Amino acid sequence: MRNLNIDLRGQKILTGGIISGVKKIITKSGESMLFVKLEDLTARIEVLVFPRVLAQNPSIWQEDKILMIRGRLSDKDGEPKILCEEAKEVV
Repeated sequence: MRNLNIDLRGQKILTGGIISGVKKIITKSGESMLFVKLEDLTARIEVLVFPRVLAQNPSIWQEDKILMIRGRLSDKDGEPKILCEEAKEVV
């Protein structure tokens, strides 16, 4: 994850790590989405999991699970975040 910086914003990326935190919210339309803290040995990044992606595999979004995340890098709030498009558990 150490190479994820603002220069990559908008580009598709693939990264992996362990989930260290999960915050669930309800959207204005009444659907669940997640703010997930993903970290590896070098860094931590927030992953936004929108309702469509969450519905594909809701059981993998738990603390201590190791995931590979495919998505786009965003810096909307001045901090890099991953807008998740796909996630798979590494077992």
